[in-house]
Amino acid sequence: MWTVKFTEKEFREAVVSSMGIEPGDTVLEVSVGTGGNIPFFTKYTDGMIVGLDITESMHDICREKIERFGWRNVRLVQGCAEYHPFKDPVFDRVLIGGSINYFSSPKRALEEMARVVKPGSKAVVYEQITALDRMLGKTRLDEEWIPRQLEIVKFTHLFEGKFYLYVFEKKV
Repeated sequence: MWTVKFTEKEFREAVVSSMGIEPGDTVLEVSVGTGGNIPFFTKYTDGMIVGLDITESMHDICREKIERFGWRNVRLVQGCAEYHPFKDPVFDRVLIGGSINYFSSPKRALEEMARVVKPGSKAVVYEQITALDRMLGKTRLDEEWIPRQLEIVKFTHLFEGKFYLYVFEKKV
């Protein structure tokens, strides 16, 4: 059993601040879920924020938050991580968080992330490390999944090793 020594707010702040979002940046969150990171994105940018998720029920919850909080610069797109419906490259920042282990092809999802992020821009991936992951030695991304266009600029474990976080920069 884990003892939680951080809050959800602290966690989201750590992840979103690692993205280096600038005013006016366009942001894509893959697997946006209920939109928990959106308020943190809006602290840094007034640019377009796009949430991609395959699950209609997640969109419904997120859409309700968008309306409730009046986020005019947020759009939702239904689709999967492995085949984005976006032209390339269009985003200044891309985040895949807490979901890559559930994708049918994590390698393909990372390739799509590399395709849609602009050259010289950042893409971030984080994932929870479960007890089973720890036993199996899966405390990092499989290096074979990382596309050659992405350079690792930072790797860290957050909150006493409960999560890993990668910050990539797309090569120019």
